[in-house]
Amino acid sequence: MVHSSSNVKEPVRQGMWGIFEVFADTIVVCTLTALTLLCCGTMDLGTGQMTAKAAEIGSSSMMSFAFEQTFGKAGALIEAQLAWDISDTFNGLMMIPNLIGVLVLSPQVMKCTQNYVARRIHGKAVTPMLSMFPDIQAMQEKAVREEGDD
Repeated sequence: MVHSSSNVKEPVRQGMWGIFEVFADTIVVCTLTALTLLCCGTMDLGTGQMTAKAAEIGSSSMMSFAFEQTFGKAGALIEAQLAWDISDTFNGLMMIPNLIGVLVLSPQVMKCTQNYVARRIHGKAVTPMLSMFPDIQAMQEKAVREEGDD
């Protein structure tokens, strides 16, 4: 959703950054989660087993326990099941408009992506497709030409 409001000349390039961002965020968040669990006493690093306190809490609340150990009680405000229910509900609601947009716009996205790949990867001399709308395409081409003159 953040990338949809960006003001860029080539939408495909912004999409490529979006793909990278998802990968990088996932690696960072998952790594920090794992390190938090390993460093806060929920796991016995010698055996790889959960500590007695963590086993008593259960695996679904282990992350809340880990953050509580590190940041105090204010780091874990609601029960884990309620947090998952809220998350699932809002993710499901977000999915509906996104799927509609993906289905409706997929032919245009495919054309823009093929144009970008032809130019950037295959080195073909193809006019950049900067917009699906002819008037915006002309305006963007003019802006690109003026930037090249500077």
